[in-house]
Amino acid sequence: MRLLGVQGERMTVPILISRISAVTVFTSGALVTRAADLASLSARPERVRMTGLPLCLDDASLRVRIEGGAAIAGDLAIALEPADADVSLPPPEDAALLSALRSEARARVGLELCENRLSQLENLVIPERPRAVRGSPPPSSPTGARLALLAFRRAESERLILERERLREELRLESERLADLVAKAELASSARQSREHQLRKSAVVSLRWPAGAPAAGMLLIDYLVPGARWAPSYTIRFDRAMAAASIQVRGSVVQRSGENWDAVKLTLSTADAMAWHELPELASLRIGRRQPSPRKPGWREPPRGADSLYADFDAAIAREMPRQQSEKLESGERMKVGGFGAAKPKPAKKSAPMPQPSLGSVASYRDAPAPPPAPAPAPARSAAPAGAMAKSRRARADLDKDDDAVSNSASIIAESRAGYAGGEKAEHEESAPAPMEADRPADRPADDLLAYRRLRLAPPEHGGRGRLTPLSASDAYAAVITEQRIVITIEVEQVVAMAMATANEAEYVALPQGCRIPSTPQFAYAYPVEAPASVPSDGAWHAVPLGERPAPTKLEHVVVPRESREVFRVAQLANPFEVPLLDGPADVYAAEDYLMTAEVGVTVPGGSLALGLGVEQGVSVARNTSYEEESAGMLGGSLALTHRIAISIANKLRAPVALEVRERLPVPTPGVDDCKIKVVQVAPAWEDYRQEGQHLDGGHRWRVQLAAGAAQELTAVYTVVIPSKSEIAGGNRREE
Repeated sequence: MRLLGVQGERMTVPILISRISAVTVFTSGALVTRAADLASLSARPERVRMTGLPLCLDDASLRVRIEGGAAIAGDLAIALEPADADVSLPPPEDAALLSALRSEARARVGLELCENRLSQLENLVIPERPRAVRGSPPPSSPTGARLALLAFRRAESERLILERERLREELRLESERLADLVAKAELASSARQSREHQLRKSAVVSLRWPAGAPAAGMLLIDYLVPGARWAPSYTIRFDRAMAAASIQVRGSVVQRSGENWDAVKLTLSTADAMAWHELPELASLRIGRRQPSPRKPGWREPPRGADSLYADFDAAIAREMPRQQSEKLESGERMKVGGFGAAKPKPAKKSAPMPQPSLGSVASYRDAPAPPPAPAPAPARSAAPAGAMAKSRRARADLDKDDDAVSNSASIIAESRAGYAGGEKAEHEESAPAPMEADRPADRPADDLLAYRRLRLAPPEHGGRGRLTPLSASDAYAAVITEQRIVITIEVEQVVAMAMATANEAEYVALPQGCRIPSTPQFAYAYPVEAPASVPSDGAWHAVPLGERPAPTKLEHVVVPRESREVFRVAQLANPFEVPLLDGPADVYAAEDYLMTAEVGVTVPGGSLALGLGVEQGVSVARNTSYEEESAGMLGGSLALTHRIAISIANKLRAPVALEVRERLPVPTPGVDDCKIKVVQVAPAWEDYRQEGQHLDGGHRWRVQLAAGAAQELTAVYTVVIPSKSEIAGGNRREE
């Protein structure tokens, strides 16, 4: 069905051309900002329309504001309409891909036919010579026909074998071409030219213009789209001497919202897209007579007992129901007397068949009646007497059976009430209102009760009468379609749900190697991208440079000779950014040479980042120990276990190095007074060392500056004194 024309709202409200100006990507989801220039309007209309919004946007998140103008933005509504053509986007279907699909299928069918003919030719056998009957002359068996059949089979087999090889090669080439095009299509953006009559969302904004104010300023709307994510990564580049370094922060972004983010102001945030936070409130201190504290402002529950206002209505319905039943009985008897028999049953309601949602159609609806609104949900049970309410519901059910408007609306608005993105129920049972969320304060209403535009007052015959209840997504879309006087022959909710599912596919895209989604419950930071960035809607990761800063660097060498003779290079980098560095991988380079991939931990602004750079082969370390055991004390009642440590270090590099040598002495068990540790001699002097993040007792370290080609020896002597009749568990010798 083709779009013949759309009357009413869509034709009278002027369209504002908008573009995406800024995007904030959260840990899950993104906030998109569209901007439109009000100066492009020839007049000062009361309402304007911004078209081309994605179907997956969250309706409740839509916000509007005006900057640099005197106009005041008022009401804001979501509309559904056929998408306008955008010449900047690629066509909805890839012609090359479709051609490759047809060519591959044609080659496959041709190969199957050729193989089928070969199998039939192999089953072709030469008839045997007929047997002679005794007493009769031999039957005729023409040799020429047999030879001709053999020649035909041989020639045809050779031709079909060559044809099969050609078709196999053609199928291989076509399959490779198709696989290449499919791979390119998967990497291509999902923001393509809209198909004919494909639905999109648009925002209708009401404007109020002060007297004499010109049409100027920027109209901005913000909305949330699901599925977008980002992960940080880094590039750390040292110079050849490893004396200076720079840190580049990158953000890998993925999104599949259906619209490309081209040259936008991009911001990456570690916060949640939607979270409730109470503002801090400072209690005042007053001196004087005690007074009751003022009532805290906030949400107030509606007064109870409103259902009692409908008691007279219920009584009238109860009195009317017996008369309606008697009229129906009399009507049934008259039909039987007339000879027509039982009443003819009405045909079952049928909804229009649903085509593919992506190829939905929209048709003009000129003079058709508007569909009746769907009944509002019932949040609370009526307080009327049970008997009267039961009779009222039965009477209402009988009236609904004779209501032909319901069947008329069934072909216009889809009967499916799956709900927007599976989050809203379409059919509401008559029950008590849902309890508040666990994380929502008691003085704050549910989010759906704050959407005032979608609140409706239930009719008196409904179970939730007297209360404002929110419309479901299906009823809201139905109201928009009715206002625009458009007939939608597809399941609108299913199309929106499909768009949401497509956008949420970005949640399941595998992260780049070593990357992690930011998780910082202690703080939330925004990382603005310095240059305009582009992120296509293709469901693939795209690296965006956030910025690069030179970082103060201090190169150190660390060795623990008790455990290993290898000397490790450690670069101490100061965080040069005003925001913290997050967990992520870092590609480390020395000038243009790639060194390794390291891990960067959370580093506060101005904090120090320790980056391991592997083993330094130019610094050698050797550790030698000796052990002596002798009697001690006046009467020889103690043993002195003397341990000597000698560590030789040598710098074979052409540049000086700062070397940190770590050692550890044994520590007596707490509460054991018979064991004592005495440090006899240390040259040069060392200092106590406490390792951050781990419990380490008895740690010491030397910090030595070694010139190029220099060598030095570090010595330490300590004694363990124990009773002569005792022995240390594991042996008295502590050093190997």
